[in-house]
Order: sequence, then structure tokens, then C-alpha cells
Amino acid sequence: MANYYLSNNGSERIGPIPEEELIRNGMTPNSLVWCKSMPGWKRAGEVPELAKYFVAQSQPQYQSQPQQGHYYQQDQYAFDPNSQFDYNQPQYLGMEPKPSFGEAVTSCFANFANFKGRARRSEFWWFFLFNVLLGFALSFIPFNHVGDIVSLVCLIPTLAVSTRRLHDTGHSGWWLFFFYLGFILLVVVSSFAVYDLGYSYSSYDDYYHAVRSLSSYSLGLYSIATMVLSLYVLVMGIILLVFYCTDSDKLDNKYGPSPKYKYGNLSY
Repeated sequence: MANYYLSNNGSERIGPIPEEELIRNGMTPNSLVWCKSMPGWKRAGEVPELAKYFVAQSQPQYQSQPQQGHYYQQDQYAFDPNSQFDYNQPQYLGMEPKPSFGEAVTSCFANFANFKGRARRSEFWWFFLFNVLLGFALSFIPFNHVGDIVSLVCLIPTLAVSTRRLHDTGHSGWWLFFFYLGFILLVVVSSFAVYDLGYSYSSYDDYYHAVRSLSSYSLGLYSIATMVLSLYVLVMGIILLVFYCTDSDKLDNKYGPSPKYKYGNLSY
């Protein structure tokens, strides 16, 4: 017997489940089912292999002298296409094909500065891999300005797809803004600390005396600010990583329809 995936509410699916266990897992004629031999999701009552489970098990007992008022009661699993089904609610119809590496990179550059809409997980990580490979290749080029130019060109689509990936999980792009804000502040504070230390070192020509020349107040302030900002950037980075690894919202959200999951009304 085949193993099936089962969806009783049109959004969540469970499985694989052996055929004989489907009824025990709440399958009704209106449940959506799918197995590897099926081209797409169908109602369980329309699958010949499963229809047998919805036929009334008890048959009417005919007596030689039937009693008046004795009627046969239909089994609770007998198939009624108009019952227990809300045609106004979108139903799960499957998943969109996963984009390849080339398709993901092409999509990101096609949406070069598009910060609206949604991007699925595979598209984001394929483009992340593209940036890593590109950076590795550019490291062998002796002209550093070429790498700088290419990095600037790739920065905008990277920020755009990162924002759309956050939208895909139902989160605002402001999370990315606050991460980079903390990172920029960390770089600024660290630069001021290095500048002050370098100025003192040039005056004393001795690293030990240069450090001692800075007031304990300035040194302590730089240290605290650097530690706080480093911790902030670390925490924000972990939060963003979790968001980027999270699966897409299955239904439409305020940023648009899901690029991964297909929902629609079943037509008959």
C-alpha cells in the first residue's frame, strides 16, 4: 500500500501515512491527499484507492416484514461533495518548483532594487552562495578597485533580497536596518579609538606610554561602547540568521503572496 500525505484543513499537512492509517488520522472525503504516484493534491473521496474507506460499512437489514418507520442511516464517512468544505477558503495546491542556482541569481538581479514583495529561502541562500563565490574569485584579481566596484554593484541586490526574505517570514525590513546601524556605529567607535591611540603613539613613540597617555575615562568609554555594540551586532545577527532560515509563510501576508506555497480555490 502507498504512503500518503494528508491535509485536513487546507494549510497543514502530515505524513507520510500508510493507507490503512489515514482514517485514524482524521481523513474525510474532503481531506486533501497526495502520494508520489499522483500528479497533484486531490480530495480523498475522488481517489479510487481511498474511496472504499468511505462506503458505508453497514448495509440495511431487510426483514421479511419490515417495520414501519425503519430507515437506513447513512454512514458518517459516506461521500458528500457539498458537506464539510468551505469553497470560499483558499486550499493548499502544492509548492512552486525550487529555483536553481542560475534562476535565483537571475531573479535577484532582475529585482535589482526591489525592496517590496517576498523572496523564498532557496532564492536568498543561492544568492548568498553566489556572493561568496564571487568574492573568492575576485580575491585573485590584482586590481583591488575591480573587486570594490563589483562589491558595490552586488550590495543593492543583496540588501533587496535580504529585505524580501524577511518579508517572506512576516518580518519587517527594519530588522536589517537596525543591524547595519549597530554595525556602522561599532566601526565608527572603533575608528575613533584607533585614531586616538595612533595619535598618542606618534607623539610618544612608545605604545605603553601612548596607552597611558589616554585618560582612564576615554579608555573606559571606548571599551564599554565597543563591547555593547559588539554584543548588539552579535544578537541582531543571530536573530536575522534565524529569520533567514525560517520557512516561508504559507498564506499571503501583508507583503504579498507566498512565492513557495500555492493556494487557490478548487474548481468543480
